Amino acid sequence: WQSSAATPDDLTITVRVVPQPQISSLSVATGPQWSQVWLYGLNFADVRGEGLVAFGPGQAEAAEYLSWSDTAINCRVPKGLDLGPNNVVVIVSGLASNAAVFTVTDPSELLVDDSNATGTENGTARWPFSTIGEGGAAATAGDAVKVAAGTYGETVAVADMALSVCGGYPGGGDYAAGAGDFAEANRSLDRATNPTVIDGGGVRRCITLDNSAGGEVSGFVLQGGAAADHGGGIRCSGSSTAIQFCTILACAAGEEGGGIYCTASSPAISHTLITGNQAGVQGGGIACANGSSPAIAQSTIAQNEGGGIACTGASSPAIRNAILWGNQSTTGFQVLRDGSSTPSMAYSDVQGGVPPGCTDGGENLDADPLFVLPGQR
Repeated sequence: WQSSAATPDDLTITVRVVPQPQISSLSVATGPQWSQVWLYGLNFADVRGEGLVAFGPGQAEAAEYLSWSDTAINCRVPKGLDLGPNNVVVIVSGLASNAAVFTVTDPSELLVDDSNATGTENGTARWPFSTIGEGGAAATAGDAVKVAAGTYGETVAVADMALSVCGGYPGGGDYAAGAGDFAEANRSLDRATNPTVIDGGGVRRCITLDNSAGGEVSGFVLQGGAAADHGGGIRCSGSSTAIQFCTILACAAGEEGGGIYCTASSPAISHTLITGNQAGVQGGGIACANGSSPAIAQSTIAQNEGGGIACTGASSPAIRNAILWGNQSTTGFQVLRDGSSTPSMAYSDVQGGVPPGCTDGGENLDADPLFVLPGQR
């Protein structure tokens, strides 16, 4: 509302009254930090401008704004709030709305399904996160992030905590209509039926693991990962996260570790196929550096450019029940090593036999594994 009046000096005064914003409801009123929530109401202004959404007694601002209109705001719950009820207010032109309540929780399981495009996300069966990164951002040490089938174009980063990130779940359906539900009945793990892909698109690494002691990465197809230096598919730094039941293919590193690069890391790598990757220097499949000694078991490392496994800097992986075949290197060996590294292998099929300088643990073969294309016999 505004009013104009002529003064004796012909001075015009305009008074503009800004209506107080009002919150009528939230799309979801509970969830962990980093949840995505809609606020519905009136007088939020058509564009955000200097408006903000504040949470908790310290009025922490929303971590991110995804949409803003006069009647609806889509934003992300900030980190650092106390667990339990926190007031939420909208502030426009210095005027605060009535308070709604959002209850911050700390769940041990966070669900992800890229088919949830509603803008309401709290990691629950009804409202899963739509990206793996959002699930990880909401997680705390020891949590599990369970990911539904789909293709996720992102770099998944786990740092300074043990976290289990697992793909291969069927997920839900139409979350907007209320029919989608990543319910317990839909959590049967079937990686063949429910392929869960992390796609680097040829421009980014698929996964980084930094100072992560424990946890796991399992059930993913990692493809198209790229790094100018090390680790196109996965880069492990100071980590012991288990990597299992994965396929890593068509990833590239400018230097070492096309598929996986380990530095000061000893992850357990098992039941994993590493193929069609390349490294500019060495370690097309896996590169181990700076005292990395991963346990590699029940895995196939085949047809990578830059060699199958490269070991430098006193790195001595233990290879057992594995196949190393068709990996191209300048030396012709499937495993490359410097003088300080002593890889060991047992019960494995290694093209050309156990390479010089590697410890032969016995029962190794040099026999064509007779690979076939999927669907052919």
